[in-house]
Amino acid sequence: MSVTYQDPPWIARLVEMAAQGAALAERMNQPDVAANGALMVKLAREHGALEKLLKPFREYREATRQLNETAEILADPASDAELRELAEAELPELERRRNELLDELQAKLVTGDEAAVTSVIMEIRAGTGGEEAALFAGDLLGMYRAYAARHKFKLEVLSLSASDLGGVREAILNIKGDEVYMGLRFEAGGHRVQRVPTTET
Repeated sequence: MSVTYQDPPWIARLVEMAAQGAALAERMNQPDVAANGALMVKLAREHGALEKLLKPFREYREATRQLNETAEILADPASDAELRELAEAELPELERRRNELLDELQAKLVTGDEAAVTSVIMEIRAGTGGEEAALFAGDLLGMYRAYAARHKFKLEVLSLSASDLGGVREAILNIKGDEVYMGLRFEAGGHRVQRVPTTET
């Protein structure tokens, strides 16, 4: 009996997105788009966002195709013995890879709305502790600057209130970039530190 590896129902959404990606790629090749820089940038961004899902989707489709071909070989009594042995050896790895891709695609679809957020506002405020708290808030600002640079995010300081010793009493930041919310969504609440205060050294 032949085993067929079927797509789960939610894969239909990715099929639609693949069609959207193909339509965008075709649109970008049109002369009127090539002559319109702003429109080309807009379409390229949309296509790039889709491609983050479509690349693993294509890998999933290929893994499923290989799995079904392997299953057909094993189900065919007339298959060559050496070919059957090879198919039996390959089947577990193909199944593992397909399942990995399914998990990845499902996770990307579930977090799609969050991943689409490309701009966040962050506030840093010094807590109780006077100048030492302000210096620590300044360290946090430096840390987020480095994080933004490492991930190629754009960080803009909207408001900054400095302390007498160069710390930060309050800073309001606008951080922009692809999937920026995904990277910073858990950065909330109070931060505490125990160390020898800079104000006492």
